[in-house]
Amino acid sequence: AVEAAGGLDALINNAGVTISGPLEHLPLEDLRQQFEINVFGVVALTQAMLPALRESRGRVVVVGSVGGRNAMPLIAPYCASKHAIEALVPALRMELKHAGVAVSLVEPGSTRSAIWDTSIARSKASGAGLTNEAIEQYGPALEALRAFAGRVGRAGSPPQVVARAIVNAVEGRRPKRRYVVGADARAQLLLGGLPGAWREPLLRRLLLPAPSR
Repeated sequence: AVEAAGGLDALINNAGVTISGPLEHLPLEDLRQQFEINVFGVVALTQAMLPALRESRGRVVVVGSVGGRNAMPLIAPYCASKHAIEALVPALRMELKHAGVAVSLVEPGSTRSAIWDTSIARSKASGAGLTNEAIEQYGPALEALRAFAGRVGRAGSPPQVVARAIVNAVEGRRPKRRYVVGADARAQLLLGGLPGAWREPLLRRLLLPAPSR
């Protein structure tokens, strides 16, 4: 199909899901699904397209997340998958340097998209399968996470901001290694740069209310 289209100039990897829940009770198949889509899917598609991209000396653009630089409670699967992308993309860029294939990582902050609604719906469905013990331990925290996700989704940057960064990565004469995108992205970077003794209490207060007694 690529040959019939006359070749391939750029690959944009922009697929992902968010799986949430306390690691203590998270089914391993859910964690595997998170990595199958967000990590292995990116690698598999890139491997399939690289012969054509080598021919064209094209571009690879991977949409990660600034969340890959932070560990967040209750969304550890998502953060871990994006953290994996943080390691894979620079390695791929170095490996393809002599082939003339440029590799860029786009790291959006919060962006207004359907992922928030689907993530909240998935969280509710997963929560319905929790045991009574798990609900007692994490029920209030999961409700707080869903409310937080709803607020963040409504306040996120418009998707056009991310689209512009992708276009720049594809068309720019000298594409950047990283594009940190979105109104809150730098704030998230600052948060990630704080010492753990400061950052973790902030996140606990935000996302982990005390369990019900």
